Amino acid sequence: KCDLANFFVAIDKAVLRKQLEARITEPWWLALATQILMHDPREDYETRSPAHLFNRVPQHKRLVAQPARLGLPIGNLSSQFFANIYLDALDQFAKHTLLAKHYIRYVDDFVFLHESPQQLNQWLAQVEAFLPRLGAK
Repeated sequence: KCDLANFFVAIDKAVLRKQLEARITEPWWLALATQILMHDPREDYETRSPAHLFNRVPQHKRLVAQPARLGLPIGNLSSQFFANIYLDALDQFAKHTLLAKHYIRYVDDFVFLHESPQQLNQWLAQVEAFLPRLGAK
């Protein structure tokens, strides 16, 4: 069982934009997807949480503390969609390179199932080596 820590605030928008450009051939749809992706929600937002609760969120988990080139707003449907595109390369790696028969991913959480702990540890090491290619950690 694996989880990509601080996933949404760490997504590299430039990497994701290139992935979108490779998949969306219709200019109008690409422009729309790019506009949604590159919109910086830090420019105009409303904090609804009481300050004493909001201040308990560590800085590294706050989108407003990240550079503009990183991060997607948690909870947006577009962010969930973009997360699936961003991690499609991980899915392809798991299925076609690692040849894992039992691999499940839900957004930034994923699981490999296998009888051999050695195989699982080997896959973990390979995934950890693969993830920097996405800008993920």
